[in-house]
Amino acid sequence: GERPCVREDPDGAGTGYDLLIENRDLARVGYAIYFGPPQGAPFFDYDAFHLKLQEAVHVLVREGINNGEFRDGDAEAMTLSIVAVQTLATQLELSRAELSLGREGVGRLLDVLFHGLINPDNAKGKRKRK
Repeated sequence: GERPCVREDPDGAGTGYDLLIENRDLARVGYAIYFGPPQGAPFFDYDAFHLKLQEAVHVLVREGINNGEFRDGDAEAMTLSIVAVQTLATQLELSRAELSLGREGVGRLLDVLFHGLINPDNAKGKRKRK
């Protein structure tokens, strides 16, 4: 089934992906300034933005671990995995709109991330050979 951490938006504030879509042009300019040649563009501390994003996700991951929503594990690796999905979605949205994941696609990737790739019936590491 669907997990609250993936699908629900209890306060109606939207998701980070929704904010990206609503402010696509601003995000595109920010990325162009950060990744492009300087050419006199104003300084934008994109590293600080990414650090704050990573810290915010880390807090949520720790909360998820502490309240039992997530398994006990490497919170830093979990955080980076979630940020990686967000980064991929942003990159595709801003640079390859025809490949955009959309909100549903982001949810699908997060579902795979949160539910894992391992078949629970085969969790001991034994592979079925064909």
